[in-house]
Amino acid sequence: MDGSNHDLLRPDIHRATDVVSHSKSTWNALLSSAQSATALPHPCSNIKALLNKTPSIPEPVDAADCFGTNSLYIEGYATWSVSPVDRSSACGLPPRKKTGSRTVYIGGCRPSTCDLFAEYVSEWNAFYPLLNPVSNYLGIFVLGWSYILSARLIEIRRSTMKDMVIYTDSKAQWDCHIQSQTDGPLPDNSYIIDIGTHDLAEVRWWAAILAEGRGWQATLVRDGKEYYPLWECHLNSSQFRLHHCAKLPPSISTLKLEPPSSTQAQEYLFNLARYHDAFDQLISALAATMTIPLHNRFGARITLPLPKPGRLPIAHRKTELTYRNQIPIPDEIPHYMAVSCTSGVVTSCLFSCFWEPDIPCNLVSQWLNLSMRQIFPSLIRSKKYNAIVCAMAQRRPNIAPLWLGSLITGLLPRILQLCRSYLPTVYLEAVTWTGSPQSFMDPQYHRLAPVQKIDGVQLIPREDEFRLLFITDVDSQTYRNPLLSPYRPFGYVDLRNISIDVRLHYSCNHQLRYYCWNWKCEEGQVSIDFGMSYGLKAVESSMEPNTLRSTGLKLAWMVVGSTYTTLYKLLLGNSFWGPIYRTLVSICSWRRGLRPANPPGEDLDKEEIFDDTLSELATRNIFSWTFFSEGTRSEERELWKHEWIGHTFM
Repeated sequence: MDGSNHDLLRPDIHRATDVVSHSKSTWNALLSSAQSATALPHPCSNIKALLNKTPSIPEPVDAADCFGTNSLYIEGYATWSVSPVDRSSACGLPPRKKTGSRTVYIGGCRPSTCDLFAEYVSEWNAFYPLLNPVSNYLGIFVLGWSYILSARLIEIRRSTMKDMVIYTDSKAQWDCHIQSQTDGPLPDNSYIIDIGTHDLAEVRWWAAILAEGRGWQATLVRDGKEYYPLWECHLNSSQFRLHHCAKLPPSISTLKLEPPSSTQAQEYLFNLARYHDAFDQLISALAATMTIPLHNRFGARITLPLPKPGRLPIAHRKTELTYRNQIPIPDEIPHYMAVSCTSGVVTSCLFSCFWEPDIPCNLVSQWLNLSMRQIFPSLIRSKKYNAIVCAMAQRRPNIAPLWLGSLITGLLPRILQLCRSYLPTVYLEAVTWTGSPQSFMDPQYHRLAPVQKIDGVQLIPREDEFRLLFITDVDSQTYRNPLLSPYRPFGYVDLRNISIDVRLHYSCNHQLRYYCWNWKCEEGQVSIDFGMSYGLKAVESSMEPNTLRSTGLKLAWMVVGSTYTTLYKLLLGNSFWGPIYRTLVSICSWRRGLRPANPPGEDLDKEEIFDDTLSELATRNIFSWTFFSEGTRSEERELWKHEWIGHTFM
């Protein structure tokens, strides 16, 4: 353990100051780029980055129903390979480890409701600079996806005749044939939405989707109790009027049409995206729908963007061609559903954007205080929500769709509020499914433990001890799940005083690799799911390279001039040098006087910057992981008396 400071847990002032400086430079560089962006980051469109060995919601035969107080759920767990790099070694550790069960919620006691609101996404900025404004149909697409995911759940999990999707009597006005219509608000605050279809069944579906209250209802019935899919969401109030080309019968009140299947409904949704050339919005709306289950957990109201018209005639941006590699197909939907409703996964993905690999648990406050107490609250007060999404997309590109989705549904401010006092539990499955780092326990950080010899005593880093404790507990008797904090422990441990399993395997170079997902069936059986993979292959969409290059060159010239424009050409598309280039742009922008508006951190006093609340929480969560199984070592007794952890465990 570190002996450079008389306080065994608190870092010395020099180390703390270094981390504060690192935090300031990191977030300033991100925001310098983010606040100058004229479009949403391209990674926000990369929704298939969430499909990397990702399992899908299974049928009842492959996963048994479980019941909570007001919830219906299924359970599963991951299996990991823990073999050493040198498979020919004499190591006797079994090759597989399973982690603890995860709860996958599929039904609640009531559906969600939402309101239309212009606060967060008043207009659609697209993923590249637009010449003219375009229509904003995000809220409408989210409501459509809400039906599709809910209907798909009923189709997959149906086990009785009572499991069904039905229409109700509530519906939007659907007999509007105003030829001179626009998709804007009328004097009576109603909206005419042009869906452009000749299909009467499609018109009826949209009338249910845009109805006030429940225009449709999806239910799973178990033991006489109704459960609603977690994505089911209805408008609290609606003034929508549908414009279409379908021929209505003389009496529409007696017209009986059945709700479409999820696949047919997805076609209806695609028709609207095709009619308004808005597949970029359709993709983003799916990511937004994936965040709906979180709103109930975090007590956040669901707010969807108000529809906003673009110029007529409809702009032809060729979005279906541009984003063809990202447009979801029906077979992928159950995989997105699994990511969305597996407890903790989306939360840990969003929160992981604030995690930094080099920050130990006792310096978390110095790393986060500036961003959590000054930078992001300032951006929210200024309503610069897109800048937050841009910054998060630079931090974790594969998570960018979920950040944009959280903005579309109004969840983003609540997430940032929670980050001030809450550290997420580590979910290793989410690391694999999204291909995005989240903690020091991630598979990529497992290594051959480095040994230091000081005064004849052999020591290894405490973080490697923790990784080995997790890996060697293959039966998950003690270390079933990773830690309650993503930040690594500090210090070193004496090899003579550590677990026998760690002593046996510290020199084996065991690696942690995701193997499969296991759904829990009846009578202790399991169903193996190897998942669907796109992973990093999905990062590049089919956007025209010339469009990206010309836009980037213009921005580079505006910011730093011809010298760095040449540099941009060399670094374009390079995943390693790209972040370095952005930092260089930030430095040059600063030298040219192009600092971000409202320079962050200047209003935060020294006491707030060095407040240790988050460091104390992270440190306590880290050390609690081993306390009840390993106890305390003689050389660490003073550490366990420290006020950060002593009052909890001693």
